Amino acid sequence: GDAEDAGGDEGTRKNPYAIGTKISSENWDTTITNVTLDATDEVLAENEFNETPDDGNQYMMIDVEMTYTGDEPDGEMPMATFEYVSAGGNTFDGLDDMVVAPNALDTLENMYNGASTSGSIAIQIPSEDAEAGVLAVNPDMFADKGLFGIKCGDSSVSSSSLPTRLTGSVADNSRSSGTHEQPAWSSRSDC
Repeated sequence: GDAEDAGGDEGTRKNPYAIGTKISSENWDTTITNVTLDATDEVLAENEFNETPDDGNQYMMIDVEMTYTGDEPDGEMPMATFEYVSAGGNTFDGLDDMVVAPNALDTLENMYNGASTSGSIAIQIPSEDAEAGVLAVNPDMFADKGLFGIKCGDSSVSSSSLPTRLTGSVADNSRSSGTHEQPAWSSRSDC
């Protein structure tokens, strides 16, 4: 038993959450709304200083929505972390590259209860078997990590055909009750 290897636990490598599932910490609700496995062209076009990925790599783009649910009188800045975990277990967080994603997520804005922000994050990942990895998301520095599937046919995704860029609408994921609803997916044939 390691929890990460337990097939029945949701939010693990073997049983990841679906894109569009909201995860929550004490102060933040975080939702991955889209994933583009190969967004290299978009990332390179966004900023002249964005560097070409290393040979055998590509830029993945993650679209995220975050809502501050805490009640700190001085508010908080978003402190979520987003990582790509390859099928072999290697982690890529994008901190080595520091590229500007299109519609980049603003993590410097101080937010107060009920405020939301959305945007994109770019991470350089290996191109080979990119669809076999998962996303590891921490809603804030002190929260538990949730893992999200990113590929077509993932057990956490509905059985309809999905494109490489996944989109969904979010229902509720209440951590305290341990329940959440999977998003409703639109059927597309380009997967």
